Amino acid sequence: MPRKARKYKKRKRGYRRRLCAPKKGCPRYSGTKQLFASCRPDVAGDDDFRGFDVAPLPPKPANEGICMLSLFDGIGTSILALDSIGIPVRKYYSSEVDEKANMVLKFNHSSRITMIGCVTTISNDTLESLDNINLLLGGSPCQQISRANPLKKGSQAPGSSASLFYEYVRIRDHLAKLAEDRKENFFWLFENTFCTDHVTLVEMTRCLGTHPAMRCASEYGSAMKRKMYWWGNIPHLHDLPKSQVEYPNLQDFLMPYRSAGVPLLPTLTSTFHSQLCGKEKSLPVIEGTQRAPLLLTEMEELFGVGRHYTDVGISQSDRWRLLGNAWAVPVVVDILKHLKAEFCKAASVD
Repeated sequence: MPRKARKYKKRKRGYRRRLCAPKKGCPRYSGTKQLFASCRPDVAGDDDFRGFDVAPLPPKPANEGICMLSLFDGIGTSILALDSIGIPVRKYYSSEVDEKANMVLKFNHSSRITMIGCVTTISNDTLESLDNINLLLGGSPCQQISRANPLKKGSQAPGSSASLFYEYVRIRDHLAKLAEDRKENFFWLFENTFCTDHVTLVEMTRCLGTHPAMRCASEYGSAMKRKMYWWGNIPHLHDLPKSQVEYPNLQDFLMPYRSAGVPLLPTLTSTFHSQLCGKEKSLPVIEGTQRAPLLLTEMEELFGVGRHYTDVGISQSDRWRLLGNAWAVPVVVDILKHLKAEFCKAASVD
């Protein structure tokens, strides 16, 4: 026998409103109104009110961090080194013309970076319009002065990319003068290839006004030989690297299913064949029973930028080229780590 449908009493209009209304004879609660009135100094007369037992946030210093300019910035390994050291960067100006490199920069540092175009278009007025630069970094193109290039033009030939070195010198000299007028410290660092002829090396040393220091990436935890010359006024730049107890091995940078055919790689450049090892010119990795090249993620680990750092929608050949032109982050970290004490000292004096 089917159950009879239950009849519900039809509620009158305004039923819910009456449920929330106070009973007859009870005063309305005015605590909420008094609470908000106490939070208003103009109503309550309490000018010292600062919130409900919450300490005010400390004011952020206006000059927190350094202001840096990176010429020939590439994929931004200099900012990665400063972040690794723990030096805060207030302003990050970048000068780079390679479109693929700018894609990597914008993807990884879009909220921090300010791009100022090619070095040839950076005038003295542009430099004076920037914030006070504390640190200048850069490494001009080296393809036209490297001994590995049989068709090199040299640094003074018309149309040679190596002539951009003189733009770095011009910008450095003007920034140094501005810092001297402000009576502030100004640090600079310049890098170029170790594989250069003696005439070019002497010319660079003369223009920069200081002798270079040679650093190899294998001495700082990377399993590749990558010798570079470094000029600058960074403290302890010419100190010899500390001896390592455990030397880096290529196996530490490979995926688990791949084996290293050699313990140490040669100098990796922007060309694919630079990874060929030994007299046999064999590939450095053993995968199964065959020789195999490096993966891009493994190469990124060797340079210290982290896996998939350059994976921003560009081709594999472009990623390889950008990495081959980049700085090895562990080397830059060892050079710039002495600036942390310098900037902390300057902040405490101020």
